[in-house]
Amino acid sequence: MAERIQATIAGALGSPVKRGPGRSPKPAALPAKLTAAKNATPKVARARKLQGQYLGALKSLTGANRAKVKAVAKEKGVAAAVKMALSLKKPKA
Repeated sequence: MAERIQATIAGALGSPVKRGPGRSPKPAALPAKLTAAKNATPKVARARKLQGQYLGALKSLTGANRAKVKAVAKEKGVAAAVKMALSLKKPKA
């Protein structure tokens, strides 16, 4: 009871209130303008999808095959590299 009275008086006089143990309160939510993701254009969406396919195809390859696919991506483009990577991929048994 005494602690509560002291905290009330301290708060009225402008000194900071001591907090007890525990998790700090959540900060105020950001405005929707700052948090909303912008819609990607169709061109950007296609590029992201192709990049994801490329990375996924590379992940399944090892060593020399991986190097070949990277060289094709640099020379002819990512789309050609994805096709090559899928052709080199080992079929699951």
